[in-house]
Amino acid sequence: AADGRIAHGARDDMAAAIAAGLASGASESTTYTLTGPQAHTVAEIAALVTDVTGKPIEVVQLSDEALTEGLKAAGVPES
Repeated sequence: AADGRIAHGARDDMAAAIAAGLASGASESTTYTLTGPQAHTVAEIAALVTDVTGKPIEVVQLSDEALTEGLKAAGVPES
């Protein structure tokens, strides 16, 4: 989704949270929701990468059909 937000998390942070959950000794089935501290749109992430690298990053929104056709044209197998 063009305006959807994603809360990325650092791999080390996720690993620490998973390890803490496993080491807690809880015997009940528990669901943990692990996310990063802040959600960003794809455009915000692209702007951050542009700021850090000095290289412009353009976000291109594709329909599912356009993506599928592009992947096929690039030789990516369908299954």
